[in-house]
Amino acid sequence: MWNVLLVEDEVFVRRRIREMIRWEELGFVIAAEAGSGEEALAVLREKPIDLVIADIVMPGGMDGVELLRRARQEGQSCLFVMLTAMSEFEYARLALEYGASAYLLKLSMNVQALEETLAKADRELRRLVQHESRLAEEPFRRLYGRAWRQLCGEGHGADSGAWAQAVPPFGDRCRNVWIGAFLNGGEPLAPETLLRSGLVGFGCRSLVHAFAHAGQTTVFVWNPQPGGVPPAAGTLPPGAVSPIVPAVRWQEAWAQVLRGLDRLWYGGEAAFRTGARASGEAAAGAAPERPADGQTPGPSGPAAEPPGAGSSPAGAPGAAPEPSGRAAQPLAWKTERTWLEAFERRSLSAFCERVAADWPRMVAGGYPMAAVKAAVARIDRQLALTAGAPAEPEEELAHAESCEALRERFLLRAERYAEEWRRQPVAETDHPDINRVLEHIRTCYEEDITLKAVAAMVAMDETYLSALFKKKTGDTLIHFVQKLRVEQAKRYLDTTGMPVADIGARVGFPNANYFIKIFKRWTGQTPSEYRARTN
Repeated sequence: MWNVLLVEDEVFVRRRIREMIRWEELGFVIAAEAGSGEEALAVLREKPIDLVIADIVMPGGMDGVELLRRARQEGQSCLFVMLTAMSEFEYARLALEYGASAYLLKLSMNVQALEETLAKADRELRRLVQHESRLAEEPFRRLYGRAWRQLCGEGHGADSGAWAQAVPPFGDRCRNVWIGAFLNGGEPLAPETLLRSGLVGFGCRSLVHAFAHAGQTTVFVWNPQPGGVPPAAGTLPPGAVSPIVPAVRWQEAWAQVLRGLDRLWYGGEAAFRTGARASGEAAAGAAPERPADGQTPGPSGPAAEPPGAGSSPAGAPGAAPEPSGRAAQPLAWKTERTWLEAFERRSLSAFCERVAADWPRMVAGGYPMAAVKAAVARIDRQLALTAGAPAEPEEELAHAESCEALRERFLLRAERYAEEWRRQPVAETDHPDINRVLEHIRTCYEEDITLKAVAAMVAMDETYLSALFKKKTGDTLIHFVQKLRVEQAKRYLDTTGMPVADIGARVGFPNANYFIKIFKRWTGQTPSEYRARTN
């Protein structure tokens, strides 16, 4: 709701204007009244006012034009609509020069004229908020990015006091903040949509920003106003919201909101969840009223229960895990390796079985949604490289509205990669036993492969097999294995941040120094040099 200050020396005129329309239905509320310019200026200094409707001529030392001039001198950005009589057009002209938005003729003013003026004021106020927010956005955007990396990346870093000091200095415009995060997937969520929903109150001195990443959009409303109401069904995607909190607790509040969003993402609930419960009390008198127990009806009707209220334990059928807030890796390297090994053996069924077995453990960990999506996207890129197929857009994974949707999309993409791999011709020789050896090497390259073991597998003499392999492939068996391992190592260097020694062990070189030596032999550079140049 926009706060209105009604300034008119005649009481009956104020009453007539006040009772002429239903202000709330138009998005306005008469927050204060004044009988003189001096009284009005005092109100402007004490209360957040968005629109002043003032008589242009009033007795005393300060008329409407002087009130407007003084308000602008003091930095007030609220809109002015002047009430005037037919004979006062010179005053109206001066008021427009000082920045008044419109004027109304008192004698002929009717419901339609007042409603049209308020509709115009509403549009102007929204444009003003958007314009001021854009002007102040750049330093905030850097701040949001750093905080996001702390919350969903590699640790929490700075404490709340340090983060509060990092808030750009915009005076009382950054004293308090309201935060809401929403699972909008691939559909853009503009701050204007949130403001129109009525979920949070705001004024002409509010700053409104959106931060979109990993299929969620967080909306920050700095200097919000009390009076938010539950949105109508279907107006907003599922989300988690905070009360109004002091700026010193903004990052803590965001962390709580994101954990609430994680819970919705894991459980797939189409509702809202309140966050920031652990971030301390809201600013005095600033928290918007909410239904009992902090619940807010969601777009599909029912309200989400607050954490711990009647919810099933993590791991129970249909239960959403309690988010841990940890920024650790959702999947251990050992788990990733079993998935990749199954896929590399061209066994899609084994790959799907491994994912099905390991996925519940990852879910039970309650890792941040963004970390889970990043881990799955990383493995997805490796599957594409293994299959020699172009990687599909990562946005499809990032926009998954639930954990189950992410799993389904991931498996479907793996199936398409596997199909692409099957369609590719396999380099074979004209000798069936050598082809058996090649297939064995491709599927077990990370194991200890020796000429003796391979010769026994195809029942050949070692010397004869060695000569035959070189004749049919152009490489010795050991060189063929080394080249294949180096190619696989390059894939890991390209797509992961794994330590060099771990990559070497994964592709069949348990000794790190030997791995580096062989890698440089076939590429002319060390693994670290290769990674630095390609990345």
